[in-house]
Amino acid sequence: TAPTNFTGLLFKQDQGAFLVGALAALMSKTNHVGGVYGLDVPAVVQFRKGYENGAKYINPSIKVDGVFHPAAANAFADPDWGKARAQDELSGGADVIFAAGGATGNGALLAAKEAGKPCIGVDVDQYFTYPDVDPCLVTSSEKHISVAVKTIITNAVKNQWPSGGVLTFDLKNDGVGLAPYHQWDSKVSADIKAKLLDIMTKIKNGTLSTGAEGLTKYS
Repeated sequence: TAPTNFTGLLFKQDQGAFLVGALAALMSKTNHVGGVYGLDVPAVVQFRKGYENGAKYINPSIKVDGVFHPAAANAFADPDWGKARAQDELSGGADVIFAAGGATGNGALLAAKEAGKPCIGVDVDQYFTYPDVDPCLVTSSEKHISVAVKTIITNAVKNQWPSGGVLTFDLKNDGVGLAPYHQWDSKVSADIKAKLLDIMTKIKNGTLSTGAEGLTKYS
């Protein structure tokens, strides 16, 4: 049993991943996108499956590459491996790269930047945390940590602390979403933005499932 002064903050990362998967498919010129990931723990599995399902929602025939890091010890701290895997995917025809794996993912983003291809970050707005790849960074699948922290503090002030419980953050309560497009704002068409808004609305109202919520193993 969790202590009464403890509350877990959970994020539905599959929802943000679904959105960036759809975005990648809408931006791809080769009908082929890629992803590079850290260890296949549940959160990362949900990122990968959400991304893949989002891309296939837009185009069922799209090819979606993806690879998990094979080793637990440095799965999220291996940029050289991440870069090499992204280079493999790019060489194979992928023209958009999504990276979800800490420093390992950063290596993949760098590969996309060096190849002149669009890339998509994760967790935070990587435009600010990894400026080296700003020219290729279309957006990031973001967890809105500030929203979560503000929510839990507000609850505490109102004496509504969910003792030993869990607060879940998703698109509906602005707990996850897309980071700003920054340098890509004029390159992401109004039509693409409208399609993403439609997808977001459908996920919020429950008429569209990511197919990746709660997954613990990849298949």
